[in-house]
Amino acid sequence: MLARARAQSGFTTIELLLAMMIASVGIVSLVGTLDVSRRVTSYSEMKEAAAHVAEQKMEELRALDYGELALDGNVAPSSSGDSNNPAYYLQSGGTKYLWDQKANAPAGHVAEPLVIDATDGEVESTAEAWDDGRIHGQIYRYVTCATSASGTAADCDSGPDTSAYKRVIVAVTVENAMGPQKPIMASTLVSDPNLANGGANPELDPNTSCGPIEDPVECTESTGGTVSTWYLYDTPATNSTRQEIAGSHATHSTLTGTPDLMGVDPTPSPTVTPPLYNYTNEITGGTTPGGAVIRRDTTCTGGTPTTTDNTKGHFWVTPPLAASMAVSDVALSIDTQTFNGATADALLCVAVYDVPNSVANLTTNPPTLLASKGLPQSGLTDWPTSAENEAFVTELYEAGSATIASGHRLGLRIWPSSSSEADLVVLYDHPSHIGYLQVSG
Repeated sequence: MLARARAQSGFTTIELLLAMMIASVGIVSLVGTLDVSRRVTSYSEMKEAAAHVAEQKMEELRALDYGELALDGNVAPSSSGDSNNPAYYLQSGGTKYLWDQKANAPAGHVAEPLVIDATDGEVESTAEAWDDGRIHGQIYRYVTCATSASGTAADCDSGPDTSAYKRVIVAVTVENAMGPQKPIMASTLVSDPNLANGGANPELDPNTSCGPIEDPVECTESTGGTVSTWYLYDTPATNSTRQEIAGSHATHSTLTGTPDLMGVDPTPSPTVTPPLYNYTNEITGGTTPGGAVIRRDTTCTGGTPTTTDNTKGHFWVTPPLAASMAVSDVALSIDTQTFNGATADALLCVAVYDVPNSVANLTTNPPTLLASKGLPQSGLTDWPTSAENEAFVTELYEAGSATIASGHRLGLRIWPSSSSEADLVVLYDHPSHIGYLQVSG
């Protein structure tokens, strides 16, 4: 009976204490894990909320006219000694702002002069409080002249004979100990719609000529309707934004694979001018200052451009369009010369396309040709033997216009006509050589 009683006995006091201690350790660990998870979730929520505020304020600023994109005060904004405050990066007595605040920022990413206009400026020069009911902080806005970091804000004055673009910066802080300590920042470049990099808009340029191709004449009318400008990048269109160019490289497979990208922002212009890279460094037999060599292909109209040789032309596309786009007139501006500096007559073919959203392979998923034209150099028979800018405005549709549907892309292809006496070099996506296409509908 004694053995049976011992077998049916319960936990001893020591065993109960050990069990309670183990359970306590587990509960404390669980509570700690839940608290860390809560903090991580709260941090992400606060960062996301601040990012939404930055995006909203940036859209409001982009809606302003170019002349209104200036700080509204007649004095420089106050700086701060707190490295977590956006005003900490004001320099030169509050007249310049360091837009790239990374410790490993490239050498050319230096402070730029603030654009301040007490008369027309519509950008608040003082911080604005924000509060979504749970989270609050401050909003800081800055506008700099990205055209000349070593110059003054006057370099960004609007006018027919200057080239300018402004950098708009929005910095949002979160005033919460658990929130992000550094501000959430958004920035964009905005170009003067009346200008083009390196000089006047081609529609205002006296050297711009108009069709017909066989007998180009001085333009007497500008393009009508809504005009959009697309800058030519050395970036595959699998990216949604321009990528920094790391060095010279072989020809991109823009005809047989993925085309390059066109975007709404011009190539950045840092204080230290980057090298002029060669985009077709596998092509030999001549000299080129950089950019891409494009070999002769077919006629500008009536011929069928090759889809098998990427050296015979170049193809760009925009990101998918947010709304449908009418296309009637185009203005192309690009720096160009003959390959190896040869003296030769040439004709540059320009074609625009309606491109489907997917650009993974234009060979199996071909775009729809809208129109093609040949653009001779204005007033001369010989193509430039050294890099010069060529601008040409032409009416693609003598009656009406074509429409590219929302979700599709606008495509641009260029190539030297088979009648040209030399291959050509085109230079683009460089601060000194910015190519762009303007479209009106």
